Amino acid sequence: MAYTSQCDKIRKFDTTSDLRSQTSSRAQKAELMGTTSARLYPSKRHCTMIEIVFAAFQRRAIAFAALCACAVITLAQEGIQNPASDRPNDVVRITTELVQANATVFDKKGRFVAGLEREQFQLLVDGKPQPVSFFESVVSGSSIEEIQIAALSGNKPSPLKSDLSHVVRGRTIIFFIDDLHLSLDSLARTRLALSRFIDKEMGMLDQVAIASPSGRIGFLQQLTNNRVVLRAAVSRLQYQAYTVLDTEYPAMSEYMALKIEERDRDAAAYYMGRCLKENPGYTPGKCVEVVKDRARQILRQASAVTFGTLSSLESLMGSSEQLLGRKIVLLISDGFYLSPRDRQQNSYEGLARITDTARRTGTLIYSIDARGLISGQSDATGNLVDGNGVLDRANIGEIPASQDALNALAADTGGRALRNSNSISDWVSQTLEETSNYYLVAWRPQSEAQKSTKFQRIQLSIKDHPELTVRFSRGYFNAEGLSVRAGKSRSKSGPVTTANNSSSSDQALQTALTAFSPTKGLPTLLFAKYLDTPNHGLVLTASMQVRTAFLNGTNDSKEPVAIDLAGVVLNDLGKQAASFKSRVTVAPLPSDQTDPERAAVIYEYRAPIKPGIYQVRVAARDSKSERVGSAMQWIEIPDLSLTRLSLSSLLFDVQEVRSSGPDVKSPQVQSSVDRRFSRTVPLNILVFVYNAAHGSGLNAGPDISVRARVLGNDGREIATTTERKTLIVDSTDLARIPCSVELNLNSLPSGDYVLEVIVLDRITGRTTSQSADFAIE
Repeated sequence: MAYTSQCDKIRKFDTTSDLRSQTSSRAQKAELMGTTSARLYPSKRHCTMIEIVFAAFQRRAIAFAALCACAVITLAQEGIQNPASDRPNDVVRITTELVQANATVFDKKGRFVAGLEREQFQLLVDGKPQPVSFFESVVSGSSIEEIQIAALSGNKPSPLKSDLSHVVRGRTIIFFIDDLHLSLDSLARTRLALSRFIDKEMGMLDQVAIASPSGRIGFLQQLTNNRVVLRAAVSRLQYQAYTVLDTEYPAMSEYMALKIEERDRDAAAYYMGRCLKENPGYTPGKCVEVVKDRARQILRQASAVTFGTLSSLESLMGSSEQLLGRKIVLLISDGFYLSPRDRQQNSYEGLARITDTARRTGTLIYSIDARGLISGQSDATGNLVDGNGVLDRANIGEIPASQDALNALAADTGGRALRNSNSISDWVSQTLEETSNYYLVAWRPQSEAQKSTKFQRIQLSIKDHPELTVRFSRGYFNAEGLSVRAGKSRSKSGPVTTANNSSSSDQALQTALTAFSPTKGLPTLLFAKYLDTPNHGLVLTASMQVRTAFLNGTNDSKEPVAIDLAGVVLNDLGKQAASFKSRVTVAPLPSDQTDPERAAVIYEYRAPIKPGIYQVRVAARDSKSERVGSAMQWIEIPDLSLTRLSLSSLLFDVQEVRSSGPDVKSPQVQSSVDRRFSRTVPLNILVFVYNAAHGSGLNAGPDISVRARVLGNDGREIATTTERKTLIVDSTDLARIPCSVELNLNSLPSGDYVLEVIVLDRITGRTTSQSADFAIE
């Protein structure tokens, strides 16, 4: 049956604009609850909000087709997956800017050495002493890290975060799974390690990406803190048969081909002898050419695969350049070889470019040999007859040679090579622990030699302490085209001027929507949520918020400001499921506005949606200042037809709001978008329960209970409510049971938190939960 309110009257609603200009402050309550508690039944106030929520969805349902028809932002999948093109245009040569590097210092026991000063570091560039111009001790993942790096580059931190020194930003971790060089067993161990990290070790605010050179992960190859998305990415990791093949007999391994190319006598003698035996008419000179050609063909195939791995790694690291702070890349591979032929494929130069890219982007590479415990001796050539032990001698060093590139990538970027362990998970934990602190060191190139185009070698040590180990990026380029960011980037946060203002706006919005990371020129917030509505099924709502304080002219001018808005909903394959584009006009704030700094423009877009994993991307552009901002969020829409116990998204602080426009006669509802609350006012959360079981006999209705937990950034429980049974009344829509939770925040310090609401079906014993982050000011 359809939901009907317990209240006296259901008000009628007209189809009106989704634009609201409002303040986010709430009415102060006379009395505050002494302890954290929960109200698990619809109060009179929440009864009104529940009816308005459903009515608002029904009222706007007739506009669904029109909204979807307005989709004018078309995003090709390749455009989103190619972040390399999304780089600042306003750049300067390294020769005129500071060159920076991250350094970690460890004692003999592998412990980080804290408290070092600038004067204790000795810096050499190509063997010549260089004074340190900038020095900071940094905690990875903290908000102060972003401020420190922004100070070095000349940027200002985001206005939304500049006053939040207590905020923990979280770590940036990229798992680069070299599935082009992974055996079936190694891939299985890797998937288990990734699953363990996602379920047990990943922090609440960590941004994690799982990537591979094969491209099998596809659109899910993005940074996110959504565990559902990461699990889906892991499931796409499939075994890739190694394409380097030798169909002749006796089989020649890649390492044997490498040894022959390097003129190893034992390797060449074995295959020449077999060639003469199998081909009695061949001369020794003919067999020499046959063996060499065979080895070159194998190395040619192998070089192409290796080049693909290194190119993908470089591109991935380069795309993260706009993300301030240290990034950790865990390269998991069975190893690969670099042969003289790789010089023709630029693989050796590729290593130098990766080193430079790592330094520019603040990235460390930790390479992990996925083969686990290995002896250092391999029998890659199979059961070949080798009575004289020629192959045994030639095979010496096969395993270490396959690790050379992994060792170089780690050491040259300031990371470490991890091998000879069957527990990849232990390596992951150790890596994250030892990279939690670092020193930010920068210098200004002075001599003409340092301004040359060749690769510059860096040496960094601690004066008078040879026992300390310093890890850092060991070099950089000064070549044309390799550059660092200047103070500001016009392509992201500044004006984009063309002859046509409309084209300029479309281009700016398109660029922001397809960017690798959110654009911060105009602070833009997004909260995507879903509900199952009585008449229209699953509906996705994308709520955008732009504070009017950041709009040009709204505070000190009587002229209205136009904002161009655009958004797109993409499925897990990167295909467009819905999109919108709109221009809204924001009137100047009234003179009696009580809290102008908190005034905000909120725009909502609703669309019917099918079950699945989606990414919502939105962008906003101030038409006067031409500043652009964007935001993105992943969301999972459950399949309610499976009859599993499920919850809607959490709706924070649902309330009626003052809406703009002379024709707006009906009340509007809005849940909080920024989810930032004062500790002095209780926080109300609304959630709907789906597919609750029904009892039998006198207890024919559902029997559910609800409790809530507040979690810190590290996942530890900080506060909890008691579990309470939800009151089911006759008018309740049993397919969509509303639950209201009220939390008292006055005992919690300022900071970022995660709220988890847990529902127990007391008939089946099953539980489900829904969570969302929020902040206390």
